[in-house]
Amino acid sequence: MKLLDSAIIKFGLAGIVNTLADYCAYFFVAYYIFDAEGYNIAKGVGAAFGITSAFILNSLWVFRQNFMQEYVLRNTLGGKSRYIASSYGKMFLTYSVGMGLNILIFSNLFSSGHFPEVVCLIAATAVSMVFNFIFTKKIVYATKLSR
Repeated sequence: MKLLDSAIIKFGLAGIVNTLADYCAYFFVAYYIFDAEGYNIAKGVGAAFGITSAFILNSLWVFRQNFMQEYVLRNTLGGKSRYIASSYGKMFLTYSVGMGLNILIFSNLFSSGHFPEVVCLIAATAVSMVFNFIFTKKIVYATKLSR
């Protein structure tokens, strides 16, 4: 249980960094490129920045033991590049579904006009973060022993 608690805390901290990357990209694209009119495109760009940040932080910090265990195993079998590409692909797919949830929730809340923009961002992020943790742990960084 302690390892799971540690992973949840690390995932949350990494999520803060990923969310900052997402929000910075979102606000830059929304207000400097589209002048607040292309918020859906801006949200997609921001989420893509967050996905890449998530893969790096999750691989090298949050789920490092699982990632490195599989990486070493693949290295001895000659497939380490394929493992990294496969892991990133699984991460991208997982986070893309999470991003879809994120965009759907954000768009519906924001377009309703009932909530401030920042509340919409936080609500969408919270739902996608729970989804992403579960699927990242069970699919992206599952080791041969944990499957």
